[in-house]
Amino acid sequence: MADRPIRLALIFAAISILASLIMIPYQLQIISLPAGIPVPPAILLASSALQTGIITFLLSYLGIRLSSTVGLQLSLWKGWVYRRTNEGFQKKAVLIAISGGIAVSCIIIALDRLYFLPHIPQLAQFQAPETSRWIGLTTLFYGGIVEELQVRLGLMTFLVWLPYRLFGKKTRRWMFVFAILFTSLLFGLLHLPATFQAFGELTPMLVFRGIVLNCLGGIVFGWLYWKKGLEYAMIAHMTGDMMLHVIF
Repeated sequence: MADRPIRLALIFAAISILASLIMIPYQLQIISLPAGIPVPPAILLASSALQTGIITFLLSYLGIRLSSTVGLQLSLWKGWVYRRTNEGFQKKAVLIAISGGIAVSCIIIALDRLYFLPHIPQLAQFQAPETSRWIGLTTLFYGGIVEELQVRLGLMTFLVWLPYRLFGKKTRRWMFVFAILFTSLLFGLLHLPATFQAFGELTPMLVFRGIVLNCLGGIVFGWLYWKKGLEYAMIAHMTGDMMLHVIF
């Protein structure tokens, strides 16, 4: 089967829509929607899922087209979709990815409890919406697949490819480091609206907390995408979400 980026991008878009729909019960429990919305919340979230699919399609198509040029891999996904023979998951890389996800989640929890909690009074007063462990499981596919497709495959790949094109069509270490750090910082910034919704304000310490805690995972997942492949970044991300949303 010929390698057609649009085929894989469409599959990624369909997976993203499905992952978004699966997560609706979780969203309904943690998001406070304004009163008087003319459509049911579930319908509103379903339309958001469609929008997520469109964004994922565009970003993943871009990433698929550019990734091999700069040496970034999603060989397992391509093998499954294009029916190629491949070696499958590397056991050592899987263990590294799982360990990375566990380590990131433990560091996030430790930083939150040992550093941010004493310095941010709002955290001591904050009561997170109660969700069951089963509902927490619905977040794994969105975080581990959708966010990795958009942020790592789409944006990070482009941010490596851009300086590659500008500086002699040669990849250098700093290009990957820059792309990892930039996407991690952006990922942290994109979580600030959720922080504002949770606390009703954005103080300098709350902003710092939101950026730092979300950047940590992005750095690990970006490194895994660079060194091992996109599939291992997804495994690490799903492991981290499992620890944060289900186990802890």
